[in-house]
Amino acid sequence: MHGTVCRPEDTAAVLGNLIDNAIAAAVRGPAPRWVEVTLLDDGTELVLTVADSGAGVAPGRDPFAGGDSVDEAIPGTDAIHGLGIGLPLSREIARATGGELWLMDAGGSPGAGAVFAARLTGAVEAPQLDGTVAKEKQ
Repeated sequence: MHGTVCRPEDTAAVLGNLIDNAIAAAVRGPAPRWVEVTLLDDGTELVLTVADSGAGVAPGRDPFAGGDSVDEAIPGTDAIHGLGIGLPLSREIARATGGELWLMDAGGSPGAGAVFAARLTGAVEAPQLDGTVAKEKQ
């Protein structure tokens, strides 16, 4: 990533929620446990993916429906924490500026949990040709 994040609160809310969910899923999955995060800039957009080694999203469950804890969507687990608003709220944050948050892969095979992706529009200030980052005009 070469730009500078210019919407840190939105970025932290979306990325933090995805990482929190991925860690919770990985902890409940078999060893080896892992979480993988990728961040890329695409002009002024921030593209991110979060994958984990958990059990994946249960078939037929919509992790964006809200109301249920994401933990309930993980096969063989109970709701232990969370209010079930993290993913729907994160999707709203992404969509508020023309971005998106989606489930890339529900996972479910051994060692391959869910993969979520987001595109946050306008979240990055692109570097100028001289390598500096343009400052927002007041």
